Amino acid sequence: MFTINHLEPVAPRKDPFTQPHPNLPGPIYVKGDTKSSKSYKIERLIDKHVTPTGRVKYLLQWKGYGPEYDEWRSMKQLQNAKELIAEYEACQASHLSPNA
Repeated sequence: MFTINHLEPVAPRKDPFTQPHPNLPGPIYVKGDTKSSKSYKIERLIDKHVTPTGRVKYLLQWKGYGPEYDEWRSMKQLQNAKELIAEYEACQASHLSPNA
């Protein structure tokens, strides 16, 4: 806890939370991409969630991006990541197996 006496005013027109953005990788071209729909490389799948309606979503980490960019994506949005999904599911199955 601290009092308001410890606060200092911010310099005019200067946002203390503005930080330079690191050089983030740009999109890759995948057949079917448009100007408003671009593809990026996925580093790995982190988690899986099944909604009450039965829809499956995966939490993914983008290649070259920090955890603040991690996103949940539906199976429909991951049509080009079938191998990654299969690897994730195989890894999860081996962790759940009593012989693992």
